[in-house]
Amino acid sequence: IEGMRFDVILANINRNIILEDLDAYVGSMNAEGLLLTSGYYAQDLPVIQEAAIGHGLKFVAHALKDNWCCALFVR
Repeated sequence: IEGMRFDVILANINRNIILEDLDAYVGSMNAEGLLLTSGYYAQDLPVIQEAAIGHGLKFVAHALKDNWCCALFVR
């Protein structure tokens, strides 16, 4: 939602969409806001992690289940 800011954003979608929309997510996050990503394979984590760090986010943690991954980042 344009012009709104959020404390938490959940992106449960594939790697390509997360990477494509990462700038919008970061632009909508409050200071110290959280971005929780999920819905992608474990092998996609390094690419998402690198892109998120490149957008000024800090990697906090990740979890895996049956090769599916979720990761938490903070602004």
